[in-house]
Amino acid sequence: MKLSLMKLLSSASYQSLLIGAVLAVESQAVNAASAAEEAEEIMTLDELVVTGTTRPGATILESSVAVTAVTQMELQRQAPFGVADALKAVPGFFAQESGGQTSNNVGVRGLPSVGHFQFISVQEDGLPVTYDQYLADAFQRYDIGISRFEATRGGSSGVLAPNGSGAIINWLTRSGTEDPEGTVRITATDYENVRGDFYWGGPLAENWFAAISGYWQAGGTPRDTGFSAEKGGQFRIKLTRQLENGEMNLTYKKIEESNSFVLPLPVQNTLDGLVAIPGFDLSHGNTTSFDNSRTRILFVGGETLEANAQDGADASADSLTFNVKYDFDNGFSVNHSTRYSVLDRSFNGIWTGSYGANSIMAAENYLTNDDLNFANNFTVGEFFAANPGADRCFQYVSTGELMCAGDGSLDNLNGNGLAQVLNALNEPIRREMVISDTRFSYNTDNNSLSFGVIYANVRHKRALQTSFFLSDVTGEGARVLDIVAVDSDGDVQAYLSDSGVVKYGHWRGNDDVEVQSFSFYVNDEYQVTENLRIDAGLRYEVSDYRVSSLAGLGDRFVVAGALDSDGNDVDNILANNYANRLFGSGQTNRREIQFNEVAWTVGFNYTFNDDLAVYGRYASGYQTPRADRFGDLNNAFNAQSVGTSTVADLKFAELGVRYQGESLSASLTGFWTEFPNLPTGGFGFDESGTEILFEAEVSVIGVEFDLLWQPTEWLSLEALGVVQDAEFKNIDNPAVNWDGNTPARTPNAQVRISPTFHVNEDLDLYATYHWLSKRYGANDNIIEFPDCGIFDVGAYYAVNESVSFQVKGKNITSQVCWNEGNPRATSAENTLALGFARPIVGATWLASIQYDF
Repeated sequence: MKLSLMKLLSSASYQSLLIGAVLAVESQAVNAASAAEEAEEIMTLDELVVTGTTRPGATILESSVAVTAVTQMELQRQAPFGVADALKAVPGFFAQESGGQTSNNVGVRGLPSVGHFQFISVQEDGLPVTYDQYLADAFQRYDIGISRFEATRGGSSGVLAPNGSGAIINWLTRSGTEDPEGTVRITATDYENVRGDFYWGGPLAENWFAAISGYWQAGGTPRDTGFSAEKGGQFRIKLTRQLENGEMNLTYKKIEESNSFVLPLPVQNTLDGLVAIPGFDLSHGNTTSFDNSRTRILFVGGETLEANAQDGADASADSLTFNVKYDFDNGFSVNHSTRYSVLDRSFNGIWTGSYGANSIMAAENYLTNDDLNFANNFTVGEFFAANPGADRCFQYVSTGELMCAGDGSLDNLNGNGLAQVLNALNEPIRREMVISDTRFSYNTDNNSLSFGVIYANVRHKRALQTSFFLSDVTGEGARVLDIVAVDSDGDVQAYLSDSGVVKYGHWRGNDDVEVQSFSFYVNDEYQVTENLRIDAGLRYEVSDYRVSSLAGLGDRFVVAGALDSDGNDVDNILANNYANRLFGSGQTNRREIQFNEVAWTVGFNYTFNDDLAVYGRYASGYQTPRADRFGDLNNAFNAQSVGTSTVADLKFAELGVRYQGESLSASLTGFWTEFPNLPTGGFGFDESGTEILFEAEVSVIGVEFDLLWQPTEWLSLEALGVVQDAEFKNIDNPAVNWDGNTPARTPNAQVRISPTFHVNEDLDLYATYHWLSKRYGANDNIIEFPDCGIFDVGAYYAVNESVSFQVKGKNITSQVCWNEGNPRATSAENTLALGFARPIVGATWLASIQYDF
């Protein structure tokens, strides 16, 4: 797979392979179909698409960009646990849904999948839900008010959306129709979560229609927490006014939901790879527990906040979207959309691996290692030296039980003898956005010319505060530990920690970011001949970033009232003597930076007949920095000042073939991706929690495929996947040599096979096998994740035209399939015997009943 792009895409042998492979499969399909007299016809490539194109009436077969449409029924059977989970149905995507329902990572075509939805524009009804990739799945949720979603890869994505050069994921909502219709669905899971979905759509008055949808859920999460971790839901109302030559839509959406968040779990790193720590269940275990869920955060003036993992990723969002489409009689048309949205989010979670090499170790080491310095003011050795003759002990905060150094029970604590430092985080966020897209089009019989402007204004406020605390290591019901000095009578005489907290204010930040962006774009789709169409597009963006951040947040001082006039500790608790200032030093850091960038693309589609087409595309795109924190923008400013840029430049090329027949629909696409200056992590984080980055080249070459085959009336088979080679080159950090390494978490091969057995008109039995090749936990490729296969099963039964049942089991073999290592670890830490990694959850089951009326 080391062929050059030109050799790959221009060689006759490769083009023959593309066409020949599909025709060979189709030949088999025709033979099988002829034996099945009543085999249903599959014509999925004739579906109209609206994503990645500006031409009305475009079909998948005629498209010059890789596009996949996932229907409402497919989503129902997939039963996705969040937006990222739904994207497993798209070839070329690698979705890491192991973090929970939100705040997951998704990669596309070898793009590093470590930055939320980086390089991907998540949209609802053709308009981005957020300017950058950050918080995309906080703004966007799945419910049965979604008719389907369309996903493009590469191609025109970077022209038609800001920060979407890798892909566009467009969630299309249902609209009311002349015939009223509704759906109610109740879903229950084996992890004690209940969810109710609803939809109703119909006419309100002449030419007026409404669609109302939403859901509400409450209960547990697939990884046990000991409390109700999922609660809340979403409501959407969409009003449609049919015009003589168009339509007008007004949509209001409300999100009020709290979701749990899962960080990498403690693991052992052995010669045979990562294995579970005794006493920790990797299938359903969780570092978060009821006992450690609420942690105080103290500041110098005595002010306090709380990191409450029971609130989880708590989101409250409102959005109002206006859209009007109008066709004039002379070939001109206009399509305008504007969305105003505001999100208030208090993100609470328990971070693992934040204390470097000392994040997890034998519990006794936290008592006997005199050099451990939690608070940067006092070491463990100094604490016990100040309490001469005392025993070095742990005390459970909740029960007062003591366990001391030298005690045999400590060596076998929870069957593993380990303790860990956890980082309780509270991050209140407010993001207010206006995003609009105004497009004018002129259509003739053989040409569609569109031009327009995309405007985005983002105001993002974010604070960040954390506390380090000690916990034992178990997958269920972990408990908080204090380090204490115990006298000869067995009484505690002094505390190093404060209700488990060994350091207040590990990460601190307080940033305001404002972004104003104007994008001017033009896209033309020209029908050269009856069979050949040429497409070309260009977008020029001017984006202004302004960021301010409170200074001196990382500095530590004596807490007011902690010491008496002689400098003595008033409560014999060491950890609460020192903390950060709530609002810093009183000074503010400010930066302003402007990006002027161009994305462009050219493509073609050639249809041999109504069933067979080839297409190709070349594109040049980019990604501007995430608009949420001072550290990233400060890095960008510093880079620009020395003549470089932290804007990630991307180049894409692809060549593919599509075929549809009586029983087969298939596509095969070869692609190449190049990132000359990708910001690359793997070097740890600074004290504010900002990732330390260097630039590297990343090159990817591969083939993705998608196939739907129905050889008989009782069997249909869907298969999709990707085979690629992604590698690092020329990283600008002389201390490492990662040339040839695979980007973190990226599998070079994925295959997803889904057979469905149509037992009769009412009953379908289906299964999915998803295989991933080996991956690496970090860019250094030290921690290897072996290949793994995930097996899902399900059944759908229609009692009658109105009532249906579904049962779904996910990962029913509880395969340990790793998605993430410890993103805060350095290469040295990745060689330790104990560390952190995040697998997908083990076996889960759900059952639902649906009533359509």
